[in-house]
Amino acid sequence: MRRPAVVTVPAPRVIGRIPAPHAPRPCFEFFNGRRPAPWDGATPTSIRECCPPDRVNFLPARRPNSTAIHAAAIQRCGGKPQRHHGVSYSHAHARSRVPASFHHRVAATACAGDGFSIRLEQHKYYRVLTLLTVPVWLTTLAWCLQQFVVLDFGIAGTIGWIASTGVIGGVLAINPAHELVHKSGRLEPLCGGVSLTSVGYYGFKVEHVRGHHVHVATPEDSSSAMLGESALAFVPRALWRNVRNAWRLETKRLRERGLRACSWRNEMVGWTVLWCVFIGVTWAVWGAIGALFFVAQGLVAASTLEVINYVEHYGLERHRIAPGRYERVTHHHSWNAPQRYTNWLLFNLQRHSDHHAVSRRRYQALLHHPDSPQLPAGYATMFVLALIPPLWRRVMDPRAMAFRAIRAAD
Repeated sequence: MRRPAVVTVPAPRVIGRIPAPHAPRPCFEFFNGRRPAPWDGATPTSIRECCPPDRVNFLPARRPNSTAIHAAAIQRCGGKPQRHHGVSYSHAHARSRVPASFHHRVAATACAGDGFSIRLEQHKYYRVLTLLTVPVWLTTLAWCLQQFVVLDFGIAGTIGWIASTGVIGGVLAINPAHELVHKSGRLEPLCGGVSLTSVGYYGFKVEHVRGHHVHVATPEDSSSAMLGESALAFVPRALWRNVRNAWRLETKRLRERGLRACSWRNEMVGWTVLWCVFIGVTWAVWGAIGALFFVAQGLVAASTLEVINYVEHYGLERHRIAPGRYERVTHHHSWNAPQRYTNWLLFNLQRHSDHHAVSRRRYQALLHHPDSPQLPAGYATMFVLALIPPLWRRVMDPRAMAFRAIRAAD
């Protein structure tokens, strides 16, 4: 078997995060076929110099010689551990429309630098993906409504269809909307608000950004579960408090500007009107049964979100430094999960630790922090586990208490 050619390119200038003496020359190995050839550890220019093999992601290249965007940043540089700065980009990839013979794969390794992160965040491809979820979800919801009204499901089928549609809404509507509402500008927050309104949980747009990210891992936060609290008790409380807090936050914002709370400037009023329009349209097209289905699937979707919130922050806490004041939010205050496939499905939501550390960072540039609290499995598994409280506590309570002890020792 012919060995792949190894090409060494000059190292990019790294600013800030990693000292220059520790930045190795990034190695790019191109090869044909579906699997890489075995690494040659004796070759001075092999990728083993830069990082251990289990930290490398093999990503489809945009073109045969593209290395700027489609790179997997290493966890360890030059064999020297970078505990607080190790990163791993697993979602940074795309395929170009080139002949199959040119569909090479690239394993690109480089130390994470400001330049790479900026280029990755500015890539429009990833922004388009999140925006496309809005029409895709609305089309899916309309199809589910049509099938629900036309077909005779029976009692069990009706419950299953509502639950299935709601879970899809949690993944396809709320999850991308979570990414969109964090961004500046008008288009992305607007699209995020439309998706959230389609499941009736539009208060999330206000409360999540101005409430949850401020109070995360404290008793004041509606979406942070306390140690020993079950998901069955957490979800109803979170749903009610998040809606209430969204109205309070928007009312406070308007009063600080000398405006009335009940006016068109109140964002919650606008989204409520749009939600009523959604209900009116479903009633006009699919009747009262369709309208009830629309409300029910939204309740399931919102509950799905809050179960994920339960998983993301269970048992973690920020230290109180003064009455009403807590330590700064870092990547230690959210559970992290590095599983690749669920990260691809959820727009890197499982890198939640870095999302809370830098909330404006786009999903494709989110970092994996090895020293964050780590979940034993991906969100799909942990979601099911959270619905079985005794099993959840048996798995997660020791991990939460162990991480608390580590933080107290630090």
